[in-house]
Formats: sequence, structure tokens, C-alpha cells
Amino acid sequence: MVPELDTARVLAASWNPDDAVVFPWPFLWGYAERARALGAAVHPFTRVTGFEIAGRRVAAVVTDRGRVACDTVVNAGGAWSREVAALAGVRLPNRPVRHEILVTEPLKPWLGPLVSDLESGLYFSQSLRGEIVGGMGDPEEPEGLASGSTLRFLARFSRALAACVPVASGLKVIRQWAGCYDVTPDNNPILGAAGLENFLQLSGFVGHGFMMAPAVTEAMAAWMTGGPPDEIFERFTIRRFERGEVRREDFIIG
Repeated sequence: MVPELDTARVLAASWNPDDAVVFPWPFLWGYAERARALGAAVHPFTRVTGFEIAGRRVAAVVTDRGRVACDTVVNAGGAWSREVAALAGVRLPNRPVRHEILVTEPLKPWLGPLVSDLESGLYFSQSLRGEIVGGMGDPEEPEGLASGSTLRFLARFSRALAACVPVASGLKVIRQWAGCYDVTPDNNPILGAAGLENFLQLSGFVGHGFMMAPAVTEAMAAWMTGGPPDEIFERFTIRRFERGEVRREDFIIG
């Protein structure tokens, strides 16, 4: 599948032919356009500044563009979910952690699947234009909403990639950037009501959000519109931390 891999370093591998590589911006724009077509209002660059609380419920969301009355609020703020929840007086155990990525000069297509080394956290794939795009987790990365790029990441990623695929050792890096994972104590999401009856959480996906959130959101939408709640909204409730029912997920790419 990937003959360029240095298999002398590999004890075992798995091949997942049903997996795919999806680039996020067209995906996100498509979701927004389809939502608008179905009657939803999408307001980018709008900051939530607070919530109006009535009893045990959120009555309205206050933004820098005005007040929005509501029946239900979903906090899907990603790395900012803890900050958003705090505006409603709800404490989440989430923490933002920087995750860096880079892209190389384009090459002739040679790589089909996304490759991940679970020992180091390295992962990489090849774009349609030929660039190698990849990232790598850093166990020493401190908590915080940092989004700058570091030489440490560049060096760690380059060494790991060259060790995994020696033919990549001479590649030129075009650019690198960073975003934040939304990390929970057990690396699993926080779903369902927290603190207030109609303040639903959809956060804490770590590096799995792009893969898991669409399906989880469909289940939440069905629940919000009168359907029965899926069992995931009980299994991954914030109350699991209080009950001590925590099962840590460590199969994290990157």
C-alpha cells in the first residue's frame, strides 16, 4: 500500500480501505450553505458575550450583534467551549492544547492513504496537488489557546517523517500553522445538558471532532426535535466525572 515506508521499524500495521481523507474548508462551507438553504441563519464573526438565565434554563444568548432568544443552546465552541460555558456559570473540565501542522512542496502523487504512527503520534497524507500534509502531537505542549508555530514542532515532525519514510528527508516545508484540540480528562467528548436544563454540550472531541461530530450532531438534532436520546448522551455526560465512571481513550491520531 505504501512501499516507501521503512517497515524495519514496524511490528504491526492495519489497513482501513473504507477510510478517507477530507479537507475541512470545502466541507465546512458546504455545511453552512446547506444550512442556509434549509432556513438556518449563520452568523460568522459573532462573539457570544453572555447568557440570560431564567431559573434552570438559558433564556437568551447575548452577542456583540445583539440578543437572541432561545429554547435550547448547544455549546459547540471547540477549544473555546470552556470559556463559553463559563459565561453561563457552567464549569467544564475541558482544556485547549495547541496542535501544529505543516505542508511541504508538491510531489508527484505517490501516497494513497493517510499514514499514522501510533507510537510517535505522527500522521501525514498527500493532497490532490501533491503536498505532504501532516502533524504530530507533543506530550510537552502546555495548556492554552496558543496558535503560533514553533521550531520544536518542525524539528520533531521532520525527524519522525524521515525515519518513517526515508525518501521524504529532502522535502522543503512550504508553511506550518497551528490550531487547538479541545481536550477532556479522559479524551472523550462531553455531550448533553450541563449545569442548566437546556444548555447542551457538544465538545471535547480532542483530535476526533472532524470525524465524529457530524454523526453525533445528527443524533443530537434528532433528540432536540423530539426523538429519544441516544445512549451516548448518557454515557458521555459531564456527570461521569462526578460518578467516577471514566474510561480513558488513548487511541488518538496526533
